Amino acid sequence: MFPFGLEAMPPEHGTGRPAKEPLLLIHGIDDQVVPITQSEEFAAKFRRVHLWEVLGGHHAERSQPEVLQRALVWLAEVAEAQVQGTIRP
Repeated sequence: MFPFGLEAMPPEHGTGRPAKEPLLLIHGIDDQVVPITQSEEFAAKFRRVHLWEVLGGHHAERSQPEVLQRALVWLAEVAEAQVQGTIRP
């Protein structure tokens, strides 16, 4: 079972193309599970994808609360931009 009903999402909502909203990827530079090149290529392909490379490996954010705090600030800024109508498709 996947969280948030992800099992019900059709395949076209996979990593082929992000939604119109900004997407933040946080990737540990020493990740041995998912190569960072995957995130780099995905972020380079779509202007709405923002990639933060952080120290550590897989699930690096768990040992770096400042990364989560920074992500929450980013999310608040994106939400404010959407309210203000300054995020363009």
